[in-house]
Amino acid sequence: MKGRVPSGPRDFNKIEFIAVRNYKPKPFAGSVVLFWSGTEDQGGDHASALGWHELVPTGLETHRVPGSHRGMFAEPNVEVLAQVLRTRLSEAPAVAGSDYLASASM
Repeated sequence: MKGRVPSGPRDFNKIEFIAVRNYKPKPFAGSVVLFWSGTEDQGGDHASALGWHELVPTGLETHRVPGSHRGMFAEPNVEVLAQVLRTRLSEAPAVAGSDYLASASM
């Protein structure tokens, strides 16, 4: 049954475990903005330690946000994250469907 989701009643924790165990990420040639909390260990190159440089060999940008893993999404820490996102999104090239997304957010 390795890698297969059992039929019958669903145990979503088991399904998630199987999915995570079997997922094999492939390198990505685009740009990635990686955020991590200010409370995470910063010994050495944190992004390398997590394997991000292997997945994003070029175009990896990292930002440390104050607060814990969940606390970085709460005021006042979320403003740091929001400002980086605003800047990066304003600099991003237009993509198909972006007109729709821009008008939907107004």
